[in-house]
Amino acid sequence: MAYSDMGRMEDAREANRKAVAAAERHLELHPDDARALYLGAASMQKMGEEVQAFEW
Repeated sequence: MAYSDMGRMEDAREANRKAVAAAERHLELHPDDARALYLGAASMQKMGEEVQAFEW
């Protein structure tokens, strides 16, 4: 959110991409972690991937 607030949209997208990747790695070890699911889905939504975020 900080990057997008500063108008640095490419940096915001990269930060969200990294957040999704981190959530995916974490969920491989802890598949029932609701916080990781929530944060990963929220990052997908911020990237404009609403359908994928909802399905996740």
